Amino acid sequence: VTFSDDVEGAVERLKAQEGLDLWLYGGAELISECVNLGLVDEYRLSVHPVVLGRGKPLFSNIEGRLDLELQKVNRYDSGVVQLIYGRA
Repeated sequence: VTFSDDVEGAVERLKAQEGLDLWLYGGAELISECVNLGLVDEYRLSVHPVVLGRGKPLFSNIEGRLDLELQKVNRYDSGVVQLIYGRA
């Protein structure tokens, strides 16, 4: 499936296939486009016990407010905390 020209169509074609859930892991531009198109059902955010002086924003170019609902929290021995959100 090609994403370059029709992200929404490509995701819809993948969702129509039988199998496991889709996992989007990639560049900020693709993620922002999927968020803006309403294609993301679940957000898994991992918080690492490190403070950086600067960096890239977690989300950028999001067109509107996105209300999320916390569904689950996973804590790991490394100190990482994973927050799992769904759309509210």
